Amino acid sequence: MNPLRACALTGLISAFAVFGAVYFHAPFSSLLVASMITSYFAGRKAGLFVIALSALAFYLLFLEPGKGPAITAIAVGRPAFFIGAMICFTELIHARRRSERSKMQSEVEFQALVATCPDCILILDAQQIIRFSNPAVARLFGYSIEEVIGKPASLLLPEASSGQLLSGELLGIHKRGQPIYVESSCGRFSDKTTVSLRDISDRKRTQAQLEASAANLRLTLDTIPGLVYSRPPDGELDYANRHLMGFFGYTLEGVRNGVWRDGLHPDERESVLEKMTLGSALGKPYSFECRHRLDDGTYGWIHSAVEPLIGPDGQVIRWYGLITDIDDRKKVEQSLRETQTKLTVASRIAVASELTASIVHEISQPIAAMVANGQSCLRWLGTDPPNHDNAKAAVARIVRDGRDASEIIKGLRNLFKRAETQKSSVKLRAIVDEVFMLLQPRTQREGVHIELHIASDLPPLSGDPIQLQQVLLNLVSNAMDAMRLITGRPKILVMRAYQLPDNSVLTEIEDSGTGVLDHEKIFEAFFTTKESGMGMGLSVCKTIVTAHGGRLWAYPAHPFGTVFSFTIPTETTATENPEQ
Repeated sequence: MNPLRACALTGLISAFAVFGAVYFHAPFSSLLVASMITSYFAGRKAGLFVIALSALAFYLLFLEPGKGPAITAIAVGRPAFFIGAMICFTELIHARRRSERSKMQSEVEFQALVATCPDCILILDAQQIIRFSNPAVARLFGYSIEEVIGKPASLLLPEASSGQLLSGELLGIHKRGQPIYVESSCGRFSDKTTVSLRDISDRKRTQAQLEASAANLRLTLDTIPGLVYSRPPDGELDYANRHLMGFFGYTLEGVRNGVWRDGLHPDERESVLEKMTLGSALGKPYSFECRHRLDDGTYGWIHSAVEPLIGPDGQVIRWYGLITDIDDRKKVEQSLRETQTKLTVASRIAVASELTASIVHEISQPIAAMVANGQSCLRWLGTDPPNHDNAKAAVARIVRDGRDASEIIKGLRNLFKRAETQKSSVKLRAIVDEVFMLLQPRTQREGVHIELHIASDLPPLSGDPIQLQQVLLNLVSNAMDAMRLITGRPKILVMRAYQLPDNSVLTEIEDSGTGVLDHEKIFEAFFTTKESGMGMGLSVCKTIVTAHGGRLWAYPAHPFGTVFSFTIPTETTATENPEQ
């Protein structure tokens, strides 16, 4: 109550109480009633004030002047009793009023909470008749509170017609008849039931869209003409499309149980699992090639490319993998390697056949010299006395000529030898000497002047000496072919070799011939500028150099001819990079 109104009411009731006490000669009864009325309407403080005024009025009006308030025990006891009674009744009234106010405040707060709650709250009786509803029922179901009070709960929730207390996701009906998905939670008190309904239609629509998207994704993955699988960020494979399962003979349950691990070839299993673990840790795409057991029990080569699906927070949501059958490609590569080996041998034979005529002619010379020196030795030994000095000299010439013939034969044998690439420590100068020993008869016959500029401190190379010999033999032979028809200027063949900063050795072969027009096309297979050429020599040379981790190219020489250059890694470089 307003303080001014409380003071006015207190004064008015006090005046009436004093008037009643004087007029009706009932002082204490009137004062007790006045304090109770004041306490009830004006509050505790006003009631106590009335008691104080009443005590003062009693003292002034009902005690004889000059005798004081304690003349007799009766004069003191009766006022004290009534004053105590008035205080007790005032406190009781105050406590009741405070309880009522607290209850009213709780009811107001509850009504405000229910009214502002975004969920629809219903209270049902034992027959599931709606006895209470908050305003949210209008927003959720389109009914006003008056339209649902006294109606069965099945009006809003058809499933409630069974008479059971329903919780979870339910289907509700809007006033216009359209379905509404709600989430229900229930609680009982006495014989009533409280039902809280939350609209989850948007969530259900989103869920349905996600399920439709997932179904479309599965349908898309199943129709892709490829082998596709997926897995969570840190888990096993949980999906494989039908093409993958058909290719490997798996079931989806088997894929989820990790049967694909058992299908990996033992030689690659550990490396594949390590790559998967590392790729998952880094969250970056990765790929691998391995052999895997197929549905017929055999092993075939596959290539797997794995990409992560990254979420807005930068974390991996899912991994997707695409498997490609590369078994045919591997077989083709093996066939090409075998064909390359055969072409290499064929190229060696082609080069050797060109040299055969001159080598056979030249090898007959040391043999004839050996015969002549042998006959001379016999004559010197047949004289009397034998001429041992001349005989020893003849024998020494026989040994020399035999060694020359042996080196020529050895070079031919190595040239025709067929073997896999066996890299070892190779000295370039030794190979160069062997090549020019084989070509010496031709260089003398055609008048080719050889200039060698090979650094004395070259480190050993890492390669196959037979194949490197073939490269040099082909390039030198081509250089001499380019100068065969040259007239009017010297036929000069220059070979240079020195170490590069990247720990490889550069070898250059320069001729003074007619040169070539296309310095790229000459390395293609079956391309030749010779009338009787096969067009395989330079192609085989480039393949050999590339297999050794080097590079082969050509460019014009000045003022005439062509320079063929190639690099080969040194033994130290190959040791530091064993992959090459």
